[in-house]
Amino acid sequence: MDRHFDMIDEALSVLYRRFALLQSQAMAKMALDTRINKGITPALALLDSSQIFESLQDQLLDLSSRISSESSPRKRLRRCISVM
Repeated sequence: MDRHFDMIDEALSVLYRRFALLQSQAMAKMALDTRINKGITPALALLDSSQIFESLQDQLLDLSSRISSESSPRKRLRRCISVM
């Protein structure tokens, strides 16, 4: 009878060690996922603001090329104000 209990105890001990390892790996995975998500969110916001900046820059370059065709500074100013 003692041998039977020793075998069960040994099996439970092995099972517990394997389960503890899996639990540790699962916790490490969750921590890694959290770190990745914390890094991705600001990066996406940065990409969005970069796209907005590029669009604004293109619009300003377009405006600059249209205004530069005017001969006098006063006409350039009026045209710039009318666009704004």
